[in-house]
Amino acid sequence: MNGNDTKKRGLGALDIMIIVLVLVVAGSAGARYFRTHTSGGTKTTQLENYIISFQVKNIRYSSAENYLVDREKDREEGEEVPEEEKNEVFYLDENGQPFGTFLKRISIGDAQKFYEMPDGTVTLVTSHLKEEQRRVDVEASVTAEGSMTKEGCFLLNGSRYIVVNDEIKIHSKNVAFTILITGITKAQ
Repeated sequence: MNGNDTKKRGLGALDIMIIVLVLVVAGSAGARYFRTHTSGGTKTTQLENYIISFQVKNIRYSSAENYLVDREKDREEGEEVPEEEKNEVFYLDENGQPFGTFLKRISIGDAQKFYEMPDGTVTLVTSHLKEEQRRVDVEASVTAEGSMTKEGCFLLNGSRYIVVNDEIKIHSKNVAFTILITGITKAQ
């Protein structure tokens, strides 16, 4: 026989490990796809309207007056509201999903901030600037779609958890804010 002849061998241990690894990856990808597509349909059918209350700290007074205003409340019943005057729709900065439609401004007041002085005392400082430079704290709310889990956690749009005291960055077509969630209640 010639020295160049090769012997045929069966599957080795490395070959079996590679085959098992490929099967595991394919199985987990299939399970994830199945779980996402079967449970996703049930979540979207159970979305309900909720009111999310929040605070916006230390923003310009002009931003609060121009972008956190219920533009539809002063209209006569049945009067058509121009598209550009409808209430702002806010979106999550992290993924662009809808956060909610502005509902109402609850309160507006001079911005307040606590400072620690060199002697260790804490002092509350309130903004008292002129109108164009004035800084304010605003409490407002939006109407949002979501669902409440059995554990009492809120899922915004059925996909993102939102809790009280959560800081979230939101934006509309005109303005962006970092808000602090202060309450989540089911809409009446």
